[in-house]
Amino acid sequence: MKKRKNILIIIMIGIVLLISGVIAYFIISGSAGIESMISFNRYDANGNKITEQPLSVVAGVPGTSNIDLTVTVTNTGTESLSCEIKSLSPESFDNALIRDSLSVNPGKKIAWTSSLIPVAQFESETISTDFKAIISCSYNTGTEIITLPEKTGILSLFIKPEIGTGDFNVEINQGGIGSEFCGDNICQYDENAQNCPNDCAIANNVNFRTTDLSYVSGTAVGYSETCGSKLNAYGKTSGACTSYSCAEDDYLMLVPSSSGSLKFWIKDDENVCICDIGKTSGYPMRYSVSDLDAGKIDTTYTSFDSSKEISC
Repeated sequence: MKKRKNILIIIMIGIVLLISGVIAYFIISGSAGIESMISFNRYDANGNKITEQPLSVVAGVPGTSNIDLTVTVTNTGTESLSCEIKSLSPESFDNALIRDSLSVNPGKKIAWTSSLIPVAQFESETISTDFKAIISCSYNTGTEIITLPEKTGILSLFIKPEIGTGDFNVEINQGGIGSEFCGDNICQYDENAQNCPNDCAIANNVNFRTTDLSYVSGTAVGYSETCGSKLNAYGKTSGACTSYSCAEDDYLMLVPSSSGSLKFWIKDDENVCICDIGKTSGYPMRYSVSDLDAGKIDTTYTSFDSSKEISC
């Protein structure tokens, strides 16, 4: 009888343990359910918190949220060029890029890089997105500014939604594709001869320039009182500056010509005065900002023809 009682107790204990195990199993299983008491966050390999956000596949590469774009111009000619971006599309590309005018020497490159552009707006299962830039470049011959035909660059990217999620790393590089930096032989929009002489041409600053060392009719000159500032443009016009005399030495400075130096004065905000070649008496000739020939002069303050300029 006692033996049977012991067996019954053992069976009851086993049932209790079995029931307890089942309860424990469901409690433990419940910790991984939707209404779990324990929550968690996701982080990438660099310790950055990962939030649930839509990602895109750009040109076959998944896990993309933003892109930046770089527009590069290579000077394949023999003249130094001044280049500018005329237009960019789509609008988000235009809004993300600073359109500074840049100079580029023969055989060199310049580049503009945009800020980050969200790619979700371009997602499509069937249609690619064309990112387009129209560039205009010009050069100065000394007598006129030659504007070259505009050229267009197009980058077509197929951007589609990413299905599913995945792990990813975050990397921040300087420049559009991680290779635009001082020392890559490309003069970026934020580089210049002072902060990156390896990439950007080192040029002397000038405060005077003429299109013609003979100073004949049709000549234009540029002048700035401040070194390193854009030159004001003046064209040779009719009339003389009767307030000055080519016989006097009260001139502001001497400017280059094909035959020695010529005397130069500032008459007012819109006029400067220069003696003609060989003129040692009488009045100097007037050059005006309103004269149509004023448009012939390159008003950049960096040197490109030292024979017709005065360095400052």
